[in-house]
Amino acid sequence: MFKKAILLLLLIATFSNSYSQLNSESERKFFPNTYGEKKWRFFFDFDSRRSFFTGQQIKINGIRLGATYNGVNRFGLGLYALSDKINIDGIKVKETDAIQPAQVRVTFNFTTLFFEKVLYKTKRWEVAIPTYFGIGSVNPEYKNNLGNFKSLKKTSFNVLSLGVNVNYYVLSWLYPRLMLGYRFAFNGNEKVDKAFSKPFFAFGIGIDPWEAYLEFKSWKKKKKD
Repeated sequence: MFKKAILLLLLIATFSNSYSQLNSESERKFFPNTYGEKKWRFFFDFDSRRSFFTGQQIKINGIRLGATYNGVNRFGLGLYALSDKINIDGIKVKETDAIQPAQVRVTFNFTTLFFEKVLYKTKRWEVAIPTYFGIGSVNPEYKNNLGNFKSLKKTSFNVLSLGVNVNYYVLSWLYPRLMLGYRFAFNGNEKVDKAFSKPFFAFGIGIDPWEAYLEFKSWKKKKKD
């Protein structure tokens, strides 16, 4: 999956180089104070991403809801959840029916406040620095001597994430994205904090249904005219 993602990104970059030659310098903005016509705009997107966690490929699904100010400042609330359970090594299980060494798998979800500042903007490309801060919970399960998985106590933690997003707008509401950054986890179980506090790389797709609706509405109006 990641090889395909990298190939797709390279193809997009090749296309973008050709495309950018057709645009004037005025359409490319570094450190813009504003971009677009509207000062305030409602913001909502589906944020699906793939990454690696403790050597395992994972998929995280999420939504972001908030507002955009001057076209280059986004802030709001993000809700994320792991799509499949993953294994974590090194967690001790004291239950008498647990197999040893312990086999533990987890799911997790987290809710964050986010702020995203755009550093570079064209019609197609966008480079931004996002910051996320919130609270999450890990739902662990251990394998017992009968081969079944049983629930352990849920663990809460705080998360702070810093990084860089590179978005490519295929359409105004559809954008593949590349994410690089570092995630800090704290105030939780020591093993959980250590497992979650790592650099991360992710490739995903952003879909903004509100922007899609506005574009459809504009197209419908032009068609009537």
